Amino acid sequence: MDILSQISESLQKGSAKLVAAKTTEALEESISPSTILNDGLLAGMSVIGKKFKNNEVYVPEVLIAARAMHAGLNVLKPKLIETGVKPIGKVILGTVKGDLHDIGKNLVNGGYSITKTNYPSLARICLIGKNLNTENLRQKLLLG
Repeated sequence: MDILSQISESLQKGSAKLVAAKTTEALEESISPSTILNDGLLAGMSVIGKKFKNNEVYVPEVLIAARAMHAGLNVLKPKLIETGVKPIGKVILGTVKGDLHDIGKNLVNGGYSITKTNYPSLARICLIGKNLNTENLRQKLLLG
């Protein structure tokens, strides 16, 4: 099994330490950061997403896989920056006041943290209209 498949498989199993180690190994083998991201980390999360959609895994497994993905990203992110990855847009993320949890926001936040997107993550939005009218937040591309 090639290193990118190992990253994907380890991520699907939720092994954060192994994902970080295999990501480091892939970089040492001169595999480009974008290839590791797309063909290793995102490929693994894509499988998890499909399994979630088909009720083969549930939120806890998705969160464990996301934690493993972040372990790989912590290794990969400096290399992505080093290779000149620039943000292509801005996104606001938040959870509406009264929501019992922010799991969905945190999962989306994880996805955006590995894309070419610049975003502020707001813990909770109490008055959406008021927040969106502030100069700092008005020109964002997506509200999630």
